[in-house]
Order: sequence, then structure tokens, then C-alpha cells
Amino acid sequence: MDATTNRRIMTKPIKLLKELIVPWGEPVHEDDLLCIYEHNEPETRVHLVYVPKTDKMDHLTYTFIMAHMDATKIIENTENPATAYSIHQHIGSDAGAEIDYPHIHVVVRTPEEADEYEPIKPATIH
Repeated sequence: MDATTNRRIMTKPIKLLKELIVPWGEPVHEDDLLCIYEHNEPETRVHLVYVPKTDKMDHLTYTFIMAHMDATKIIENTENPATAYSIHQHIGSDAGAEIDYPHIHVVVRTPEEADEYEPIKPATIH
């Protein structure tokens, strides 16, 4: 994918995020740079969606860092039975994206949920 194609996919003004109809309802958290939603069709007991408010690289980076930090806190919580998490992103509907806007899924798994998980085989890049 060249830089022009990447910009076309990733460019959505903040106005669109505010007007975007997301399938996850109201955010469970919002700050100046991102919104966090509980997924409406969760893969596990904890399935969150992190959505940056713009497609600027610093907002995307912040969103990924917050997703990682939050997931780490969840599995480090001794009252929580979760032991692992997945972070993934889909770009485009052919990849499974639910909305045409950058967003990151955080799926926290317990050992029982991990037994039911069938990971996607990574693609080979040539």
C-alpha cells in the first residue's frame, strides 16, 4: 500500500467521529484524544474498542498505548481471573472492520476463554 492509499483510508476529520454512528453505544470513557466503548458483540467478558478522535499519528499512538496500559492493568488485577489479552486493528471492511475509521480492539481472556480461542494465522508479507 502506498502513502497516498494509506492517507485515503486513514483520513477522517474529527467532525466525522462526532457524527459517526458507532455500533457500540455510548462511550464508557472519553478524553480529549479518544473514546472507549464496550463492544456490543463481545468475544469475551471484556472486549473494549478504543477510537481516536482524529487520524493524526499522535492520536493513534496514544490510543494504542492506552489500550495496552488498560489491558495490562486488567490482567494484573488479582481480583480478575483474566491472564492474557489481544490487541488488534482492522482497516477496511474486507478485513472485518465494523466502521470505516481507525479503532483498536482489546480482548481480555481468562484461561477458559483462551481454550476456546482460535487465533488468526498471520499473513506472510512478500
